[in-house]
Amino acid sequence: MNTINDLPSPFESAEDGGGMITFRLAKSREVVPEGHSEMWFRRNKEEKIRPEEGFYRVISFLTPEDVMRMGGYPTEAIIGLFEDQPGTDLINDFISVENFRPNPAFINFMHQVIGKYGPEDSGLRDAARRQREGWIYIIDLRTPDGPQGQVPPEDIVGAFEVKDGQLIKESYWANERHLAFSTNGLVQLPGSLHELLMQELRNLKFQPDRA
Repeated sequence: MNTINDLPSPFESAEDGGGMITFRLAKSREVVPEGHSEMWFRRNKEEKIRPEEGFYRVISFLTPEDVMRMGGYPTEAIIGLFEDQPGTDLINDFISVENFRPNPAFINFMHQVIGKYGPEDSGLRDAARRQREGWIYIIDLRTPDGPQGQVPPEDIVGAFEVKDGQLIKESYWANERHLAFSTNGLVQLPGSLHELLMQELRNLKFQPDRA
């Protein structure tokens, strides 16, 4: 599968409400607010990029307020983008899994957060004490049958090894088959992990000149 890294950078974007972001390449990454719920970006002080020039639509957990405070989108905060397909209108047509391109930077960042904070999650620690030995799997809460039902590979986020009722911190396994966006929606981390992911995303530093 192609990824967001196949595109040239830096990237620019514009928000169209509801956490769904339209996305456009640009020379600069300076935010130009226009209106209450939209943010457009410009190439320089004189030339503004307009939506009809051909935007990509991306997904991010960050709110427009987060982005304005940070001055732009850190690469790790972009979950992925929706690639233009023949006969589709990215602004008006329904998004689909088929034209979604994941961002490896976000995926790697998410797994780093889980590996760092997972052993401190009370739910995971309780499960480890009950299980005593083996592996504790982190299940994406979007999975249709729930964590106790039949879980497809794309809804298994990762796992920690358990020994003597304790999570082994260095044992975290990231499932390469997990999908950040699937037919069942966006990734939904369990317990405290989602809030910790949001905290770490908001702590990222926006780097305008980052390649």
